[in-house]
This record gives sequence, C-alpha cells and structure tokens, in this order.
Amino acid sequence: MTNINLVRGRQVCLPLTNNSGGALVEGDVVVADDSLELSITTTTTEGLVGAIGVVAESIASSAIGRIITGGYAAIVSVDGATTIGDFLITSSTAKTAKPVAVLQSGAFGIALTATVGAGTIEALLFLGGGMGGIGPTGPDGASGPTGPTGPDGSTGPTGVDGPTGPTGIDGATGPTGPDGPTGPTGVDGPTGPTGIDGATGPTGPDGPTGPTGVDGPTGPTGPAVAGQIVLTARGGSPRSVNGCAEATKIAGLSGNNIDVYALAFDMTTDEFAQWAEIVMPSDWDGGHLHAKFFWTCLSGIGGIDKTVCWSISGRSWGDNENLDQALGGTVSVTDTWQADEYLHISTESAAITLAGTPTAGEHVLFEIMRDISEDDLAGDAQLIAVLLSYTRS
Repeated sequence: MTNINLVRGRQVCLPLTNNSGGALVEGDVVVADDSLELSITTTTTEGLVGAIGVVAESIASSAIGRIITGGYAAIVSVDGATTIGDFLITSSTAKTAKPVAVLQSGAFGIALTATVGAGTIEALLFLGGGMGGIGPTGPDGASGPTGPTGPDGSTGPTGVDGPTGPTGIDGATGPTGPDGPTGPTGVDGPTGPTGIDGATGPTGPDGPTGPTGVDGPTGPTGPAVAGQIVLTARGGSPRSVNGCAEATKIAGLSGNNIDVYALAFDMTTDEFAQWAEIVMPSDWDGGHLHAKFFWTCLSGIGGIDKTVCWSISGRSWGDNENLDQALGGTVSVTDTWQADEYLHISTESAAITLAGTPTAGEHVLFEIMRDISEDDLAGDAQLIAVLLSYTRS
C-alpha cells in the first residue's frame, strides 16, 4: 500500500487464503468461501449478501494475501461506468463490482472516484461486507427538553467614533465695529482629555430553539432463517446400478410396535439410493445446502469405535434441459456407532454444491452412497432419513 493511501484513510485488512482456483490481483472483488476456513473466492452472483472484500495485493492460487474488508480501498475493479457516490454490489462478472445509484441489499461500499466505463475506482468499503435489505423507517422520536441558557459572554471592545456631524448654520452678521489693533498670536492650548465611555447596554433575550434534526437511516436487516427439506427412506429408490435394498421395516422393534422404514446399505460394496422427485421451494436462494444423516443398525452389527461414511451429491434442472447429465461433487460425513437399534444423527455436512444452474422452483435429484472404503461397520447400515438445510432468499 502506497504512502498516499495511508494518508487517505485506514483500512481493515485480513490475511486470507486464495481458494478461487486462479491468481488474484489488486482491486479484484472477492467473497468468503464457506468450503475452507479463512479463505476467499470469486463470485458471479449479482448483489450477493455476505462477507465481501477487495484484494490488496497480487495473490497466487492457494496462497495467503491481504484482503481489505473495511475502510479505504485505492483500487476496486468495476464492470461499467461509475459515478462518485454510487453504491457497490457484487457483479455477474467475476472479480468486479457493479455500481448502483440507490442503496440496496448486498451493498458493500461507495465510490469515491468516477469512471466512464469498466475499469478501476477508489472506494470506501463498509466494515462487515454486503448489507442485508433496508428495513422500514422507525417513527420519529420525541423532542428532547431545551437545554439551560449558557452564561453571558464577555463585553466586546468599544467601536470607533462615528463621523462628526455637520456644522450648524451661521447666525446673522452684526455690524462691523472699528478695527482694533492686532494683538500677538497666542500659543495653542493643550488638547483636553477624552471623556469616559458610556455604560454597556443590557443583553438581549435568547432566540428560539432550532428544529429537531431528521432520524438517521435504519440499520441493515439480519440474515434469513434457514429452510429445511426431509428425505425419507420410503421417498428414496435404489439406483439401477449398485443400488441399495428397497425400503423396509426395521426388524427387531416389535416390543413397542415401532414401525420404522429404512434403506439397507451393504458393507462389501458401495451402494446408492436416489431421491428424484424433488422440486426446490420458492424461497431457496439457489446456493449451497447442508445435510444431516439419521441411521441405525440391527442387533449384533455395531462395535466400539466403528463408523459409517455417508456421501451425498445432486443436480438441478430447469425448463428444457437434458435430464441425462452428471451430478455435482460428492460431500461426505462420517458418524461413529453408539448402540445397535439406537438412532444415530450425524454432524452437519460441509456445503453441498448442486450441478447445473440451481434456482428456486427447479427440479432436483439427490444421490446418497455408503462409502465402504471410508468406514468399518461390520454389516448393513440402515438409512432412515436425511435433513437438508438451505438458505432462504
């Protein structure tokens, strides 16, 4: 950072890892990457709400570099013409900001300089990244009481004397007497002393109290509560290749007439099940999902420190898209056996990214596999349900 940038204002900089898959340069716009701790990546989502920053120096892929998250930024890449005072949001063009004239959800800074087209500007970044939507203005607060009158100030200096008034009209000239002898000219007498200043007049009354100022803007709205979807065992089907067993009642729970259905996954072969009749809710933001797995095993199967590894992947389809396409990357969760015929609930998975162009209201398919190369439970693992969490728009 140059000396002039130090003079212009303070910055909040964090050392973060470049997880974008490519090199970054000063001025690139980046966002927090929730797939790796203390890392950033790029985005093509316009108006993204989240942790947003600007690269302060060149950073190679997978290297650590400084990211400005608040304060003055000397170089910010923009995707089009920018006016001083424009607000900045993330752009559909990777690594750039989009200027907007009106404050809106996702704004993370304000332009301090202008450009006639795509290029770079100077900007002031809001600490904390992209803000949420603007809430309604609250009612005006009551006017506070008038403060007490302050003490009289000291008397100012006396002003300069005003100009001398005009000479009065000469009286009528009397008759001229006879000239007397001219006497000698006398010396000038001394100048008399200046008279004392008059008393200062009284202080005038105080003027009326000024009007109360307008209320400041309402702060940004916080993040929305996550939505949830449940995949049940009876809603899933064995995959046509290396499929698990069909959903059946779990044997051995007849003592209290408990009927629980599960999909049985073998211990010797990677087996799969699919949920192919899912349409995502209208409030989904099209982003990552997270999964928790609910499972058990029959009597005599488990053992101390034995584990089961569940993996999940999926894809989203819109109108007029080919159904025969590959799924997204696999995300896995390993859970430890506790007791036979007891319910086991795994920890929440890392972020799941669906293949395709995920959007609310699209048809999606989820595929779940037991990865036997990563677990050692000596028998069938019984999958009862999967809880999926998503971010609402």
